[in-house]
Amino acid sequence: CALLEIMMTNETETLSSAKHPRRRKMGWRIFLGFAVLAGLIFAVPASARGWWSRHHHEPTLENVQEHLQRGASRVLGRVHASDAQQAQVDRVIERLAPKILELKAEGRTLREQMIPVMAAEEIDAEEARRLKGEIDALVDRGSALAFDAIIEMAGVLTPEQRAELAEDWEKWHR
Repeated sequence: CALLEIMMTNETETLSSAKHPRRRKMGWRIFLGFAVLAGLIFAVPASARGWWSRHHHEPTLENVQEHLQRGASRVLGRVHASDAQQAQVDRVIERLAPKILELKAEGRTLREQMIPVMAAEEIDAEEARRLKGEIDALVDRGSALAFDAIIEMAGVLTPEQRAELAEDWEKWHR
């Protein structure tokens, strides 16, 4: 929400809504296109597949790459992306996948540390808060990583393709 406010503040500072109402609306649509890209690449496949949790095995680099490529292919197919655009997104995914594996391993370690703290006869509130702080920092790092990747992937698309994704987003969420 804060990011959206910052983006909208920056946009309204440079474009007066009274002077350029269509430009402002297009900026909003482009932002929604980014959100669609994020949802389809990260959230939809994760919820549909349980993000490996149903398989009861550790994710591998190949699993993560395949998962991300499946989500990206859905998005790119909706806007009829070229092979060159797909190749660029694949390179982003290749750089992203090892970082996701690292974050997942850190999260697993933190969860394993939190369980005995919360299951103890007497809860060590200071230790629980310390672990929560580490979990929050991990979530922030993951969010920043995902957002940076989304921006990079969206940059591969043409403005028209991003606008098309934004229109799809608006249709899905009416």
